[in-house]
Amino acid sequence: MPFIKSSNSAVYDHLERVFNTIQFIEKNLLETLNIGTLAKTACYAPFHYQRVFREITGLNLIEYVRKRKLTFAAHSILSHSGNMTEIGCKLGFETQSSFGRAFKSQYGVSPLLYKANGKNIWYNDTEVLKDRQIEYMSTGGVTLLPEIVFEPRKVLYGIKFEQFSGQKTNREKRHELRALFESFNLRIDKLYQVEFSNDFDVLSKKAIGYIAVNFEKRFLPEALLNQLHEFEIPEGTVARFTRRITDDYWAQRYIFENWTRKTDHLPTYAFVYYEKQLGSGPVTTDTISIPIQLRLTR
Repeated sequence: MPFIKSSNSAVYDHLERVFNTIQFIEKNLLETLNIGTLAKTACYAPFHYQRVFREITGLNLIEYVRKRKLTFAAHSILSHSGNMTEIGCKLGFETQSSFGRAFKSQYGVSPLLYKANGKNIWYNDTEVLKDRQIEYMSTGGVTLLPEIVFEPRKVLYGIKFEQFSGQKTNREKRHELRALFESFNLRIDKLYQVEFSNDFDVLSKKAIGYIAVNFEKRFLPEALLNQLHEFEIPEGTVARFTRRITDDYWAQRYIFENWTRKTDHLPTYAFVYYEKQLGSGPVTTDTISIPIQLRLTR
């Protein structure tokens, strides 16, 4: 991990300059952004700044610009603000085919198929965490490097929720599920919160997921089953992080903005699930698991 201890003031200087550049990029996505222009925003020589930017973000500077332009394109496609040719041209792509190739390379589908589906993009935030925020997260047992484990198939039973990005987890739904099981004299030892990428709306940033339990079906009364959704998490390898529940926002940002850019394990983003072990006392930590595969090229 390239981040240096916070006592190194040079790192903070680099971070501040990179964040200034990121803000400049966001305000000028429809402009021509070259290395010289971007290096000027940080008051660095172009060659030196490319190295600094990659050290902080894990991405090549021009690669970062391209990714942000394509994310802007994806939002434009879904909001119906212009046809494909107009969108590609505004973002600096010389031909429709070059825009289509770049879009498919990033999102795995053509712009037309993406427009037809409309739910393929999940986490596309613009910044990485600052060094001091990462150091704060590492205290109190929150992992910066996850366990890589193979998980068997799970059949879960739960209730559906809707949640907008940045909102706190729906506590009412957790209490509702526990109360429902208790009404049938069934005890819950662990709760799952599961979110599927196909159920994430990129424009509204609304996630549809489930608060659920892993229970053997034969032990569940039919009257209870009639009130629950049944679904499965397929078997596979996951990266599992431990986090403080109070640090939900920072943990999410670290995982999806920092770790995913530097790991050799490529997140598939098919789904994400959280596990919370319940007990007699207050629950202070939980885990977040992300399905992964080995990244063949960096």
